[in-house]
Amino acid sequence: MALTIVDNRIILDECDATTGWTATDGPTVFTAAPSPVEASGCLAMQASDAVEDAYTSITSDDYSGGGSLSILMADRAEFASTATGGIGIVVGDGTNRIAYHVGGNDGTGFRHDVGSVKWAAFQLDLANKPANFTAITGSEASLNEAAITQVGVRFDTDAKSVGGADNVFWDIIRFADNGVGIEFYGGTVGTPETWDTLTVADRSTANQDAHYLIRLVGTGAYDIQGNINIGDPTSTNDTYINSDTETFLFGDRRQSANNYYRFNCSGNATGTTDVNFDSCIFNNALSGSMDFSDANVTADVRLSTLIGWDQGILTGGSGNVWTGNIYSGCGLLTTTGANISGGTFTGFTGIADDSQVFWNSTTNPGANLDNCSFTMVSGTATHAIEFPTGFTTGTIDLTGINFSGYNAANAANDSVLNFLGTTGSVTVNVSGGSGTVSYKTAGTTITVVNAVTVTLTGLRDNTEVRVMQSGSNTVELAGTESATAGTADDRSFAFSIAASTSVDIYIVNVTYENIEIEGYVIPGSATSLPQQQRFDRSYLNN
Repeated sequence: MALTIVDNRIILDECDATTGWTATDGPTVFTAAPSPVEASGCLAMQASDAVEDAYTSITSDDYSGGGSLSILMADRAEFASTATGGIGIVVGDGTNRIAYHVGGNDGTGFRHDVGSVKWAAFQLDLANKPANFTAITGSEASLNEAAITQVGVRFDTDAKSVGGADNVFWDIIRFADNGVGIEFYGGTVGTPETWDTLTVADRSTANQDAHYLIRLVGTGAYDIQGNINIGDPTSTNDTYINSDTETFLFGDRRQSANNYYRFNCSGNATGTTDVNFDSCIFNNALSGSMDFSDANVTADVRLSTLIGWDQGILTGGSGNVWTGNIYSGCGLLTTTGANISGGTFTGFTGIADDSQVFWNSTTNPGANLDNCSFTMVSGTATHAIEFPTGFTTGTIDLTGINFSGYNAANAANDSVLNFLGTTGSVTVNVSGGSGTVSYKTAGTTITVVNAVTVTLTGLRDNTEVRVMQSGSNTVELAGTESATAGTADDRSFAFSIAASTSVDIYIVNVTYENIEIEGYVIPGSATSLPQQQRFDRSYLNN
């Protein structure tokens, strides 16, 4: 199906008529030349080497906690600088009306490079106001940000209007509470949507469009200035979108701490929501979170680089694959079973005693954490991996994981593992990797077993392997019905057991002589045991 955008921001005024507007000059309605960026009209006035402002009344609203006021503006004027108030967004409480300087001859807003290129979206977050402002009436100090009743524009120009014509223009005005933005859905399994298509829809001039939150800035590169949700969480529509070697840039919008970027994915129980990112870059210059945890979503992020997602990342459950990614300057990554193997975690930005990964599942992570790398930021007190209250498997397997910079002692706030409220006992089997596996616990008995990997090589197809406790025919420590790794008649089987353990190894194949290695002592480091299976000349399969 075709791509659809739903803009969840509040439309304060479409600027199609002068009704409700008060201005120092006009305003007047334009329907062409310049064409409005959002149908069917825009407003304009003349700022001829002068300062002009206009505002409209709105239902009283609380803007004190953050959120973005967005106004689209265009011009045929020569503006003053930003510091002196070339372009301003006006807010008022009925007594105090203030113009905050958001642009000028030295700065503009968010604009597309194709389409209505003269139009730019300017934003204001009253919880993080620009340093420069002009008090039109009253005082800025007295402005009641919890009861805003007026919004509008202000322009300061340094040259006469050509022909005495209107030369400053504005269109649709929206307000977004913290976290509110657009959601989009569309595509089919055979023809998934593309991000290029989304940028075209973002700059549409149809009625109540002109979202101006995502634009194309180069081949496979996108600049984003708002909150985005992939998928349709309120109806039954499918969403299919793929991304390969693309870059997503989240610029600094000078927003408040509560108004960080949200880049989410959520679907519905009826339709399919399938999202793929391969070898992509997500670079956040401000602050942000990613939430792909919806159970109705299949979201795979592989071999990608995520930078600056300091408010945390939610990967979702076992249906999602997040392998081989780099996480730099990110907060806590929470997973309920997704495969995050091969991940590199560095530059952690979470709070003290927090963790880089929260394995929020009571099951053994197994291979889902294999070959990850964790580096603690100097001067912080954080953990690498955290396990939840009620972790009940009794066993954790950590294979090929590298830990660097953590406290080697147990019970410290910067130990490698953190057990929140688990009771009973947990055995941690460690094989390969580097760094000491230390832990913090509130009472759980933790046993760390540093296992060593032994690999049997040169095995024939259909070879069974059993590794038994030495001297026992009933206690199996590892094994396989058929070794499948490798190539035809050159298979391998690897197993990990604590160093110094004595084992009996049985290698069985119906067409080759059995091999028994009794009393083999697991060495202190990984090793390979090449095998040469001899054809069994006396074997007869009736």
